[in-house]
Amino acid sequence: MKKLFILIVTCVAMFLSVGCCETGSHKCDGGHVYTCSESGEWEFDEYCSNGCSDGYCNGPCADFQHECGDNVSFYCLDGVWWESAKCSDGCDKSTGKCKGLSYNDCVHGQYGCDDSVAYWCVDGHWEQESCPHGCNPSTNQCDSGWYYKCIDGDSYYCSMESCDIVDVCHQYGCDESTGKCNTTLPNGSDDEDQTPSSGIPECSSISSAPCKDSSSGLMWSDKAYYTMSWEAAVDYCSELYKGGFSNWRVPDIDELRTLVKNCPENETGGECPISEAGGVLSQLYVTECMGCGYGGFSKLGDSDILWSSSNVDEDSDYAWYISFSSAEISVAYKYEENCEELYNTCVVTVRCVR
Repeated sequence: MKKLFILIVTCVAMFLSVGCCETGSHKCDGGHVYTCSESGEWEFDEYCSNGCSDGYCNGPCADFQHECGDNVSFYCLDGVWWESAKCSDGCDKSTGKCKGLSYNDCVHGQYGCDDSVAYWCVDGHWEQESCPHGCNPSTNQCDSGWYYKCIDGDSYYCSMESCDIVDVCHQYGCDESTGKCNTTLPNGSDDEDQTPSSGIPECSSISSAPCKDSSSGLMWSDKAYYTMSWEAAVDYCSELYKGGFSNWRVPDIDELRTLVKNCPENETGGECPISEAGGVLSQLYVTECMGCGYGGFSKLGDSDILWSSSNVDEDSDYAWYISFSSAEISVAYKYEENCEELYNTCVVTVRCVR
């Protein structure tokens, strides 16, 4: 008797606070299904995208039908319930619409822009969103604040704070008007040696690229912004379009040596015997080309390892390179596959030449 009394008192208390219920029963509340737990309390069970009736989720709804939730008006579109509006003055269950809100201000699906605000019509009334970067009238949507820009001949995607590269514009260059890579040569030309519209500067550590080294007669591209295997470097240069030219290639070791400075033994004509023109490409001579310590050894200000196109005599899987941090002339494995097992330097960078 005492236990029954406690149970009745507990149930009454629960009913006054959260509502005493029968275990396993269901109810609807605000488009949600609640199930009664073993303790006699209502617990959330599931959200009903198409509304709730008699404690269970409804099936597909009829388009433009309205239903009230918990101070929210829902409308049906494509068989699914969507939130139409928050009802500050309550929801009229007879119509399923918010009280005191006009539903005839606009056509459903209509969009518009007003200064830095984007508008769209939901169920006959306007919703809006503030646009920090402005509203694009061509799309009637907020601008993301990102835009395309050409930097050093490649395509970047930029915000107000930073730019990220999205495409390397190898053969056809970057279109300044769109910030994206060209898909054909500018002006429809297919001439690989078309004359650039502006002069090519003399090469130096601060010159823009491409530049021309008057002492060697060679023209140099800018350095690739990422490292790559030797075979990738060959493809990179063959596809490059810079300064109005597309006949770029990986320099041979003699051409690459013309960029060495402040290290006489490894400059052109120095004691290091390695030479494509001279036919001396044997790895036996690598100890005679160790470089000059650490410092600035590039006419162009590089401190990277740069590929040459010259193969090692003993093994064509290796090619000669120059490390401009020390002016060292040495060899590296050409391919990315099995790189770490065979040699510790096989993914470096490149400057193309013509």
